[in-house]
Amino acid sequence: MPWFKVDDKFHEHPKVVEARVEGGWSAVGVWLGAGTWCNSHLTDGQVPRSWVALNGAHAEATALVKAGLWVETEAGFEFNDYMDYQPSKADVIAKTEARSKAGSRGGQAKRKQTASKTEAFAKPVPVPEPISGDLVRVSRASTTAGRKRERTLQRLTTIKGELA
Repeated sequence: MPWFKVDDKFHEHPKVVEARVEGGWSAVGVWLGAGTWCNSHLTDGQVPRSWVALNGAHAEATALVKAGLWVETEAGFEFNDYMDYQPSKADVIAKTEARSKAGSRGGQAKRKQTASKTEAFAKPVPVPEPISGDLVRVSRASTTAGRKRERTLQRLTTIKGELA
């Protein structure tokens, strides 16, 4: 969503001062609230009568029209010079689509890059090499089951030697 842009000297503008005289700070608050609503809903500065009614802002809308900040239309109200300072619906949609496409292309590039990295740094599958019997006995002895087997083999060797 686009930002609703407000000049930092807005409070001093003659139209704003007149709106404050006519409708107080609440008129300025309605102007600001309607502006953010217009940007959020991409209405190009069109404020429907229903929005004014929903917010109980009839007196403030009249003050804004009298001050020249709004223009009354058949459908409701319109910000004066809205398109000079705020992005249009078409501009926002075009920018959103461009960013979406750019992000999509970036994501595809990332996936391609990751795949090539994976292939480039892939490690070969280890192939087991045969080892001598003594090493097998030592490696088996490192586990509990291996140690039990080793003791059993020693006892059998001892018994076999005594019998011979």
